[in-house]
Amino acid sequence: MKFCSCHIRYLVLGLNCLLVFGSYYAFDLPSTLERPIKKTLDINNTRYGLIYSVYAWSNCVMVLFGGVIIDKFSSRLGAIIFTTGCLIGQALLSIGVGVLKFPVVLTGRIIFGCSLGPLTVVQSAISAIYFAGKDLSFAFASTLTVSRIGSVINFYFSPWLEKSIGLVHTLEFGAVLCCFSFLIALLFFMTDKNAEKKGHVISSGSKKSRKVDFRKIKGFPPLYWLLSLICGLFYLNIFALLAVLPDYLEGRNGYNSVEAGRVSGTVYLVSIPFTLIAGKLVDKYGHRVLCFIATFIIMIPFNCLIGFTKINPIPELVFAGICYSLFASSLWPSVCLVVDQEIVGTALAITSSAQMVLIGISNIVVGVIKDRTHSYKNVMVFFLCTQIVGLFVAIGIYILDKKTGSKLEKYVPKNAPDSPENNEKVKLLKSSTDSSSSNSNDLEDYLEETTESQN
Repeated sequence: MKFCSCHIRYLVLGLNCLLVFGSYYAFDLPSTLERPIKKTLDINNTRYGLIYSVYAWSNCVMVLFGGVIIDKFSSRLGAIIFTTGCLIGQALLSIGVGVLKFPVVLTGRIIFGCSLGPLTVVQSAISAIYFAGKDLSFAFASTLTVSRIGSVINFYFSPWLEKSIGLVHTLEFGAVLCCFSFLIALLFFMTDKNAEKKGHVISSGSKKSRKVDFRKIKGFPPLYWLLSLICGLFYLNIFALLAVLPDYLEGRNGYNSVEAGRVSGTVYLVSIPFTLIAGKLVDKYGHRVLCFIATFIIMIPFNCLIGFTKINPIPELVFAGICYSLFASSLWPSVCLVVDQEIVGTALAITSSAQMVLIGISNIVVGVIKDRTHSYKNVMVFFLCTQIVGLFVAIGIYILDKKTGSKLEKYVPKNAPDSPENNEKVKLLKSSTDSSSSNSNDLEDYLEETTESQN
């Protein structure tokens, strides 16, 4: 790749990292502000769970359409649309709390869910387009890392901010950060369009990528569907648990709201540096499925310790953060490896949708269990059971991957000239040689590099 192209790739990576920063800060605001929100709106645990469930369910529906928008039109257009939706949704949440109207709060979360889910798919598709065949896991890890910085700032900063300026203004600050992400989307739109015009990238805005063949969804391999299932099983133990963890730790360890928020944020804090490390390791060595198995093996004792003991939760949350980083750095690139790149946006969307379905169900289950038992013990049993199931699914993925060539275990992008991503890149470059001389040069450069590496 030429220097200019490489320069653009990493400029796009920087913008892509910031694309959901504000939205991820706003996403877990109801978690860190659970008690003041329930007190202000006078709602029980089940209705509080709805704040997350309506987000998850609207997310799982809209994320499918978001994937189609990405594949049919472009990632850059999707970025504009969905950052705007996040801003509107968070603004409505703030207004709803301010006027004490719970339906307005839910409306805001529905719009937020309809936007953030597809926005994360946009982010993943951008990484897949600009980093196909090289440093893909590192690109995914970088975006996840910066996203989690937004989450960490929320857990550490929001409880203190609420005590200083009040609940409504704290929620409004989340809307301000969503506006920041919208401005980043505008910058990416201009950068991506300019890169496509100059032929430095076969962008998501190209005509080739706009041909969406829905018959290919039926042809997704069984490995893909197992990846989607394991995605939901793992993430519900992170997101659904963190939605109630500050409140749980206040009762379990006697923390105040600020302390409970900061301790809960340990998972995201640890993931900030470790996700980058995990991404590099996965790019270099592969073994993605073994990473899945390892994360569930660690998360099972984590659930036992956090749920049934009163020891210091920080060491347990550190291990959970490491598992979160390792799993995320392995999962999303794996999805890109088992489907055609021209429909990768839709594939990522379906996986995200499966994730949100299970998280949404879990939020409701947790609220109902808590209201009926007035205890978190059975809630923790529920989380433990999901991780045991996840371990068996991970083992199933390992067996199936081994039977189909161990693509996920052995595939190392940097040293695989015959990889699906690189083959797809050759096809895309070949299809565009008649319309762009710069694309022709890119094809020649790429074929020369491939020949040298094979020799």
